[in-house]
Amino acid sequence: MDLYRHYHDIVGSERGKDRYTAPLVSTNITDKQTIFGGGKLLGRCLDYVVETYRPQYILLANSCISGVIGDDTEGICRAKEREHGIPILNTEAHGFLDGEYYGGYCDAAKQLVDRFMMRQNERLNQICVLGEKGGPYSRNAQDIARLFAGFQVEAQQRFPSYCSLADMERIAKSRWLVPLGGSAKAYEWMTGLAKYMGDKLDMEVFDEDYPVGIEATYRWIARMGDFLGQSERVSGAQQKARIELEEALHQYGDSLSDRHVAIVLGRRLANSNPRWVLELIGKVGMHIDGIVFIGAGSRDSWADWLSKWNIPEEIPLFAEDDAEPVLSATDLVLTTVELEGAPYKQLFLPMVPPIGIAGLTYIYRRLFQLSCYRRRRGVILNGW
Repeated sequence: MDLYRHYHDIVGSERGKDRYTAPLVSTNITDKQTIFGGGKLLGRCLDYVVETYRPQYILLANSCISGVIGDDTEGICRAKEREHGIPILNTEAHGFLDGEYYGGYCDAAKQLVDRFMMRQNERLNQICVLGEKGGPYSRNAQDIARLFAGFQVEAQQRFPSYCSLADMERIAKSRWLVPLGGSAKAYEWMTGLAKYMGDKLDMEVFDEDYPVGIEATYRWIARMGDFLGQSERVSGAQQKARIELEEALHQYGDSLSDRHVAIVLGRRLANSNPRWVLELIGKVGMHIDGIVFIGAGSRDSWADWLSKWNIPEEIPLFAEDDAEPVLSATDLVLTTVELEGAPYKQLFLPMVPPIGIAGLTYIYRRLFQLSCYRRRRGVILNGW
């Protein structure tokens, strides 16, 4: 799965004619540095980067180890910045010590804002979309762009990732900011970044995550229209989304209707929101035979989770040990954990939910492809 995703991303990035990339260089810290300190190694590495790449700036991403051993990375960066005469930005986050992935991601973005972006008098009719969704040439980026297609606005999807200095200069002229998360934790971090940028650059922040599900998409479009001051365009944008959904149902509905499915949920139960999955299944006329919990705590924890997401009580629930009969009887299995060696047709659900109607259409297409497999042995397709 990881290898497939790796090559999938490479192919997607090659489609962009003006794609922006930057070298990633490691200091290669070893046991010696964890004992005696890695400051000298970092200094030599920064010298190498300047001499080899002649960059416009350097962004240092600290690791858990550098935080644990207490290296003065900030002081080293300032000294090397004076020596070489180029900006060297030091992120304050150190892996698990400071918010894990999103701590470093958002701190890096703030560093870029502070050093390279300033409040502009000129304002462009554009939105700056915050959040990493596979880069500006990914299918997710295309799905986001469709959400704005019904409005008179340009969406910039290049900050903080894949963003050159020229991109940053243009982004600073945006009127609006739209943070994207996909999970409660991610959205909390991205909203914090959006408010930081909004205050510094005088931009309005749309305080709502991207839509997940059919009805949520229609509501999101309405709120976006109000936010942009383009309420008169909401009806047309919603109608366009409805037509997109009807085309998907027309294309895949006959093949998927009346098929029986089961949902398998793994250990990250608290972060699993199945509402969009249930909505997608019901809209196309599929039947859910049960929800299977694998390593996801006790039945009491299931009850709390069901109540949190308002899951219908009539859906049967199964523990891992009791699941084989229901899984064997279903046509398709939608799962958050790969069932290795199992003779089922599995769709690996995306960890980050799909975006809008276009994202759901992609899931329908993958389910259709999965249903077409004639082999009796198991098969698994990814849903992202």
